[in-house]
Amino acid sequence: MTAESVLELITERQDRMRPSERKVAAAVLADPAAAVHLSMAGLADAAGVSEPTVMRFCASLGFSGFQAFRL
Repeated sequence: MTAESVLELITERQDRMRPSERKVAAAVLADPAAAVHLSMAGLADAAGVSEPTVMRFCASLGFSGFQAFRL
């Protein structure tokens, strides 16, 4: 999956995400290049959510975890 297709997937699915997961989506969409280089804790902090929320966000997109999402 390319970076562009992941961003499209996030855009398509964000309306069906929980409000806290939408915060993660917004953080990723606002600066995709930076989001890829953040740790899970860093992305959680940037989005103002918990690390488990970041994991749920990744799972909602069909990824097995945060590392799979970053790749």
